[in-house]
Amino acid sequence: GVKLPTRDAKHWYDLAKSMGFKVGSTPSKNSVMVITGTMFGHVAFIEAWDGENITVSEGNVNWTGYMPPDGVGIYASDEEVLKHIRVSTHNFNQYRKNLITRGRKIAGFIYLE
Repeated sequence: GVKLPTRDAKHWYDLAKSMGFKVGSTPSKNSVMVITGTMFGHVAFIEAWDGENITVSEGNVNWTGYMPPDGVGIYASDEEVLKHIRVSTHNFNQYRKNLITRGRKIAGFIYLE
């Protein structure tokens, strides 16, 4: 199997690059999007890309107003986190703009194939 970085998500892009993964700024099916601008960062899996829209699969979302218990949301293996996975499709340019307005940015994509 593929061994991806294991530190905070915000470090994944640089770590993956140093591990020999191909990386870049364009979405691609079966790539990992790395988002920075928060304490730990965020990663999401790109399920599909048609040149305009991305379909993103991501965990630790949709908590609908309550704070996860201590420790939950830090480790993706936590069963509670796995209940909060979202798959959604977005216009990529709009998605990127929405992140910027919230102080976040796409560091890049890690290509898995």
